[in-house]
Amino acid sequence: MDDEISPILLTTEEKRELLRVGRFGELTTRMDWGDLCRQIKSKRGGLYPDDWGAAVVAGLLFTANGHKLKGGVDVMTEKIEGYLESVRPHTYIYDQLVYVHGLVSEQGNTLNNRGARVCELKHRAKDGRVGVQMLTSPDVRVWVKPDNLLFIESCEMLKEAPELNNLPELERSDMGMYLWASEGSKPVPGMKASMVPINPKRPVSQSEQGAASSSSGPQ
Repeated sequence: MDDEISPILLTTEEKRELLRVGRFGELTTRMDWGDLCRQIKSKRGGLYPDDWGAAVVAGLLFTANGHKLKGGVDVMTEKIEGYLESVRPHTYIYDQLVYVHGLVSEQGNTLNNRGARVCELKHRAKDGRVGVQMLTSPDVRVWVKPDNLLFIESCEMLKEAPELNNLPELERSDMGMYLWASEGSKPVPGMKASMVPINPKRPVSQSEQGAASSSSGPQ
């Protein structure tokens, strides 16, 4: 349930209560923090509000201005809204093809420089991570920060983008086939499904053939 978010944003009173309790209860107690979080979520059917990631996880509500300025809640509200606008263009949607890169954890040893598809409808509310499924290892599903994902827009990008120089040929082949097979697909709102148009007469371009050609190695 926590992986979903509510479109109902934090109210001014809720922000004031969050400032009173302090981030994670630093000004009162962890118990007060937990009670307040449960109250906020209960008003939204058990979901975090859409601006929770910016206000609390990113900490914009708890900066010095939020405490010191008179009317600080309103000032921080503007900053939070600005933050949300800045990240929205990078929002990944269900079934998009992505390139995983830059992971520094141990997990990065097996996931970096590989292709994946977005397999969750929404970013994870508590930290903004995106749920992805690895293309050549479909049993592997992980939550990844948006900064560690690159949206693959076309076969041309897959073939020519310098950011993809470290992409293994087997991965490039699978990603090319995925792009070709899902061309024109559109996610079904509210469902983990996409609609794909059927066009058997559509010609395959040379760039698609190059990106989707089979690897010469064992598969």
